[in-house]
Amino acid sequence: MNPPSFDGLGDPVIAGHWLSQIHKISDIVRITEDDMKVSFASYQLVGEVKEWWESIKEAKMVDRGMTWANFESTFKDQYFSEAYHDELRDQFEKLV
Repeated sequence: MNPPSFDGLGDPVIAGHWLSQIHKISDIVRITEDDMKVSFASYQLVGEVKEWWESIKEAKMVDRGMTWANFESTFKDQYFSEAYHDELRDQFEKLV
């Protein structure tokens, strides 16, 4: 199993796909502890995204102990714009 890396390039769909793949692989290999899951995900970050993550860890003064929910929320805040969320909401509302 080869986990995907994430370089931050592309649109939010690519970021969402990466996050989904990381979550799926974590489940398959039974990474259940939050700090291990965050470490696994952050290890797959490359380039500017890796630098961004290092600055987040420093600003929040975390190295270990961050919950997966907190990582996911921080990641989404950075890579899923408000406009993207609005577009998804509009698409969903058209379906129902």
